[in-house]
Amino acid sequence: MVLFGSLPGGTGGLLQKLRDIPSGDDKRLAYPVLMGALIATILLLLAAKRILFPTLDPREPPKVQPTIPMVGHIISMLTQANDFYINIAKRTRGAPICTLPMLAGKMYVIYSPAMIQAAMRSRDLSFLPFAEHWSEDVVGIQKDHLALVMPHMERLSHSFWTGTSGENLARLNVAALGELAGELNAVPASSGIEGALRIANLSVWIRRVISLSTFRAIFGERNPLGEEDAEDYTTFENNFAGLAIGGPLKRIIGRKAYNARERIQNKLLPYMLAGGDFDKSTSDLVRIRSRDHEALGIPASGRAKTEFLTPWVATLNTIPTLFWFFTEVFSQPQIVERLQEEILSSGVVTLDSGENGQPRVASLDIADLENRCPYLMACYRETLRVYNENVGNRMVLRDTVIQDPDQGGREYLLKAGTNVQWSAATTHKDPRVWGARPHDYNPDNFVDGGEQAKGGRLTPEERAARRLGMIPFGGGKHLCPGRFFAQAENLGFVAALAVGFELHGVRVPASVGAPLGAAARQPAWGAMDPSISISRRKGWEDVEWRFTCAEHET
Repeated sequence: MVLFGSLPGGTGGLLQKLRDIPSGDDKRLAYPVLMGALIATILLLLAAKRILFPTLDPREPPKVQPTIPMVGHIISMLTQANDFYINIAKRTRGAPICTLPMLAGKMYVIYSPAMIQAAMRSRDLSFLPFAEHWSEDVVGIQKDHLALVMPHMERLSHSFWTGTSGENLARLNVAALGELAGELNAVPASSGIEGALRIANLSVWIRRVISLSTFRAIFGERNPLGEEDAEDYTTFENNFAGLAIGGPLKRIIGRKAYNARERIQNKLLPYMLAGGDFDKSTSDLVRIRSRDHEALGIPASGRAKTEFLTPWVATLNTIPTLFWFFTEVFSQPQIVERLQEEILSSGVVTLDSGENGQPRVASLDIADLENRCPYLMACYRETLRVYNENVGNRMVLRDTVIQDPDQGGREYLLKAGTNVQWSAATTHKDPRVWGARPHDYNPDNFVDGGEQAKGGRLTPEERAARRLGMIPFGGGKHLCPGRFFAQAENLGFVAALAVGFELHGVRVPASVGAPLGAAARQPAWGAMDPSISISRRKGWEDVEWRFTCAEHET
């Protein structure tokens, strides 16, 4: 074997040493020692070969070797972010799924949209093992509290769905947009650039307004979180990788994230102790979960740990998505004009006359906005396609088989205990599905089924490929329950800005891959000026904005 020869002297050197030992007692004593060394060397080399060059079951997905044995793929994941999945795709030679050797184990990566959908539906693949790890190491939930919660996770997850659907969703949306209305109404009541509100950094401004509106909508009138907590969430997001590795060193490696998390949870504790999570102004999302957790015996201290998670997941991708939605729309006048015409003709905005010196009131009804303003929705969906690179994670619970319908139902074996991943970075930018320029922002991809973008009718197969390839919110039983809340914030805010305001100096910066745990790409301003100005649109200078949803009004 080549491996044996790579050692100084190889096994031949050991055998030569055996021959060189003199006869008699010395040889009787030395022989077992050297034979033991020979056997140990052989076993060590066999183990090294198994780790460095692991063998796969022939039914498993084809292997893509790392450039550096054992750790190459891990280094690439850490340094390339979501571009890692695109780069690996170039090495698969069109395979719909592959195996990546890592350390002494492996990971599967799926590229076929149809197989991704099958994986998301499979009962043999689950996100729960990751949820338990993240709950303890990243969020800081105590082990004894997790032991109470994990057996009921499927039932408790229902509280998130209940809190973000129907009437509960309407109240949550109106509360958040009510806070955003305050930001719009603070713009000086004059048109033109001279009296405009100047925003020094668009990224910072969007993070602030979305964070504060979300805090207030979630925690109600007794909300304990403010601007400094929005900054702590940013610190946490940028540094929590150190916590995610787990182990005894996590508090040292992830010190910044740990301290930021502790500051927020320490503010949530008195809120919980005072019954803020059961206040009538608090969102049903929080009230339902607190009721369920209290019934399991989890005290206020435990609920404070858990509720740290809610604003984080509610803003983690909503903020950068709104940023890209905002910059793509308001940097292109032709898109703004088309939106103004659609929104005003749809009847979603009603404007009263304003009597007795009172300002006129514009009410924007967000109910069914996605259907009443299809081009607005197309702009939002195109933002998700271009800038969302959501990574799906599942653990194989038991040996299972997944089929590729595009290869005549070919089956691939997935082994128990192996991590399975996929990335929207590949399905959202596939030129075979989205055309020769898949990185370009073109809302017509979602107008009339994408026929305008293509310049002709799509075949049923092309329509199916686009439908299957859009996975910004995951899928299956782990489909993001907060997606409609995020959608309402994005659509409502941009619609009001398009109709009643002028945006000056809006630019689209370069983007970099999403950080660990996030889905949306991040802005990279470089030398570009991040400032913008906002003024009232002519004829709308004296308007006060409100958002409504059915009978709920701010």
